[in-house]
Amino acid sequence: MLQGSTTDWTPKFTSSPRPTDAQPRDMSVSSEDAPLPPPPNPDIQDLSDFAHFVLGLSDEASELATFDARLVAHAHNLGIPVPPFVSTPTPHSLAQVGRTSSSDSQFSVSSSRFSPEPSTGWDRTSIGLSAFQPSNRLSSFTSTSSRSRDSILSQPLPITNPVTTISFPRTPLLPPSENKIGAYLPDNPFKPASPHRHLIRGLSRLRLRRQNSDKHQGCSHCSSSSKHSEIVLPCGHGHCDTSIRELVGVTDTEGPTSWPSCCGRPLSDRIVHSVREAEGQSILGSPSSNLSRSSLTSQVSSGAAAAKLEQDENRAQNHVVLAQSNLLKALTVPEYRNLRSSHCEQRDRFLRWNSKHRAELIATAVRRKREALEKHGQLNDAMVQKHTTTIADVEDKHIAAEAEIRSAHEVERRNNNTALRHMEAYCRGQSSNGEPHNRVISEQDRRELANTRRMRDNMHIRQQSAINVLRGEQSLRLQARLGRQENELQQLQHQYEREVEITQRELDFALENWGAQSQYYKATLERWWWIETRICLKEHGDAIDLPADALLTPLPWIKPPSSSEESPEGPEGRVDSVVPD
Repeated sequence: MLQGSTTDWTPKFTSSPRPTDAQPRDMSVSSEDAPLPPPPNPDIQDLSDFAHFVLGLSDEASELATFDARLVAHAHNLGIPVPPFVSTPTPHSLAQVGRTSSSDSQFSVSSSRFSPEPSTGWDRTSIGLSAFQPSNRLSSFTSTSSRSRDSILSQPLPITNPVTTISFPRTPLLPPSENKIGAYLPDNPFKPASPHRHLIRGLSRLRLRRQNSDKHQGCSHCSSSSKHSEIVLPCGHGHCDTSIRELVGVTDTEGPTSWPSCCGRPLSDRIVHSVREAEGQSILGSPSSNLSRSSLTSQVSSGAAAAKLEQDENRAQNHVVLAQSNLLKALTVPEYRNLRSSHCEQRDRFLRWNSKHRAELIATAVRRKREALEKHGQLNDAMVQKHTTTIADVEDKHIAAEAEIRSAHEVERRNNNTALRHMEAYCRGQSSNGEPHNRVISEQDRRELANTRRMRDNMHIRQQSAINVLRGEQSLRLQARLGRQENELQQLQHQYEREVEITQRELDFALENWGAQSQYYKATLERWWWIETRICLKEHGDAIDLPADALLTPLPWIKPPSSSEESPEGPEGRVDSVVPD
């Protein structure tokens, strides 16, 4: 990696004696600000392949631990803050995280660049790293039963910052204690009222509704037929809300020293203040004021958003320009130029290694699918051949059964003809040789002769019916057998489809798991690159006035076609692809 360094550490990836234990040791440095120990190795046994193919180390995982420990120790000796170790995803956690692990991961393609401020860029409690935590570490909320979870969800949430809204309903001008009914109620609602309060309230209503009352007069603003809520003034007149507003409005136009009154008696302070507050709220709540306020607010918010966006764009553009300028200055240093070239070579090897592994996973799945298809074809052909042979044997048995029953019918017809011939001769008075037998022919003999003739006449229909019944039973059994054979073929097809589906699911999970692992390796590389870059700038940046924490353009994972940074294998070995999410 870093070549030409005068210190005792060896930043270049070199082979070292293999320890007896293949597991990585604790890479923490004995200093007060040393980072936490690294997480365990990935469950996928590709760490040795990564170290051998990408970094050029031996197949032992402890080589990475040794190099990382030396790198971290050297950075701490120079006073460079070191980012924490990259969190390691596990396959069982990826199975539950699903497709969101790549998009939520902190080390995605769009957010995999390390920030110059380690304190703000690497937080072990961030959402991106928590997505790769083992799934068996459930919180107290998720470990509860469904009933307790429902009870928790059913409880109302405490409102710490209640949202206050301004609304102006069309309510009477006065509070309940100032209207015509509430004026006779006690002012203190918690004061014990009289036991005859319902009688007092009823008498008050009757007195206010009397038409011949000496004190109460109707509202001059409203007609007698209209029904409006009236407020009784000290003079005894009843006025509606609109009438009281007019009284207060006329008085306000006369001067600030005048006070609204009716019949020479001033209105109470509560009435006047209620009217003026309602007028102010109605002005604020009018559609025109709301429209002007909303338009003004929208203009201010849009202007602020545009200004903030412009500031962000300018800041980003300034950062890009500054990073490019610092990169050009850093490339003038031979040590950093060699370091950048070695980083490019590692990037190209990593991309080829990642593409190779993904291609192997896909090729394995394709091979399994092809084998499943070939196996399914062989089983299907064997089953079809077996079914064909079985159907042929069944048909042969059906033909043999029908031939057997026809032979039995032929024997039955011959026996019937022989018996009928002898009985006819007997009834004619002749023996079997044609001589008369001189016996008496009874009615029983004649009835037997008639039955034998009847059997001869109906024998063809009965035998044909028996054959038809046999054929029907054979047809039903044959159809049932064909149905079972079709079900067997369908089950075989479903089994093949299940195998293909399982293979595809395993491929998707393997690609997803490998994507997370590649992101882990990618973030590890970026972490080492960042530390090595800061060490190089710390040691050689004073000559060009470039501090160790200077902002530099990060190494892109998509190599441009016109780039002069070629891989050791040449242009044809370059892989222009990004690490999948």
